[in-house]
Amino acid sequence: MHNKAPLLATTEQRIRTVSEQYNTEISKHYAAYRPPIHQMILNANLSSLPSFYAGVDVGCGTGVPTVALSEYCQTVRGLIQVNP
Repeated sequence: MHNKAPLLATTEQRIRTVSEQYNTEISKHYAAYRPPIHQMILNANLSSLPSFYAGVDVGCGTGVPTVALSEYCQTVRGLIQVNP
């Protein structure tokens, strides 16, 4: 008898798995091909100011903007809505 991976029991589990795979692929492409626009905007507007205590990236997505913001803040939180 073959040892097969267990089938996902529910449609919700299948959707979650596909969504996670999709998000991983999108994140890879986003990081590889998008110019560092967040860093450029922050540098143009914040480089002459002192460091902020805290920053919040609302709708952080892949986290690229959150990382860029971390150079200008002592602490940063990235927030995203997972399930509407």
